[in-house]
Amino acid sequence: MHTMVAQAGYERPVRPARTVVAPPLQLAAWPPVSAPDRLAVERLTFGPGITGPTALALFYLFGGVLTLLSLAAPAWDGADVGGAASIGLAASLSGALVLWLRAHLSDVSCHVLVALGSVLIGAALVAGGGGTATSVFSALYVFVAVYAALFFGPTGATAQISWAGTVHTVALLQAGGDGVLASTLVLFGTIAATALVIGALVRQVRTAAATDPLTRLPNRRSFDEHLAMALARAERGDRPLSVLALDLDGFKAVNDQQGHAAGDRLLIDAGRSWSKALRHGDLLARSGGDEFVVLLPDAGESVARRVAGRLERRTPAPLGVSIGIAVSRPGETADALLRRADAALYVDKASGR
Repeated sequence: MHTMVAQAGYERPVRPARTVVAPPLQLAAWPPVSAPDRLAVERLTFGPGITGPTALALFYLFGGVLTLLSLAAPAWDGADVGGAASIGLAASLSGALVLWLRAHLSDVSCHVLVALGSVLIGAALVAGGGGTATSVFSALYVFVAVYAALFFGPTGATAQISWAGTVHTVALLQAGGDGVLASTLVLFGTIAATALVIGALVRQVRTAAATDPLTRLPNRRSFDEHLAMALARAERGDRPLSVLALDLDGFKAVNDQQGHAAGDRLLIDAGRSWSKALRHGDLLARSGGDEFVVLLPDAGESVARRVAGRLERRTPAPLGVSIGIAVSRPGETADALLRRADAALYVDKASGR
């Protein structure tokens, strides 16, 4: 095995195996990925283009506007209309501010804002004076539960709903309404059950969206998300990171001669075998067809070479594998790193196939 600091490649020894590492390629057509300081926000994502902060801003706006609109109805006895109007206005303005700053909000900021939203709703309950307005404003806690179920994990969602239930109980006691315990049990029992179902469905959808249906490995979309986060951590901690691009050699011949079912079995076998060759914390994903990618956190060139060697030895017969290696450089984007690994793979494959 020998090394050239110009390109990268590694392949099954039908010829002398080699690993070479290339410098970053500068192509203007390569689109950059999101900046590292936005990664925490982008992890809280549900659906195309709807991030956690955006949904949070909309919930604040809807809650504030609904509160203000409710005050246009006939006056409710005992309600502090001015206080409720101030709370509705504050919620609306907060929603607009969150929408403006959404690209800069972290996970922690979202948790804090949801908890503050529960407090604002509690203040509206107190302004309702314990009568009809208080009962109406209690429905706004549905926003808290739905948001927590969609964008937080089970622990975070449970904490937020528990906090909302506590605030609701204290607010009802302060407002002097009747049936505080019964109201809290019914409302938050319903909310918790709804959040439980929503959360379970969301996790199923996210798992399906992030998993290759054949090999049950992470798919390219999931890999890209993990790579972006890993690059941000490596940049902050000044730690190495490597990516391997893998392409099975001889796969097309198996498909042509033995059928797609045989090819599918080999893809599954390769994924299972390669997974056993990785370190704890490494990530293997299928990017499409007979192509795979591996994320190696805290791995420089020497570690990447060793892992590539183990993967090569574990490739199921009768297939071979070509592997391109790229080690991250300071300030490099995820897209540029992947392009270098792909370029190294193609150079390696072309030189021996």
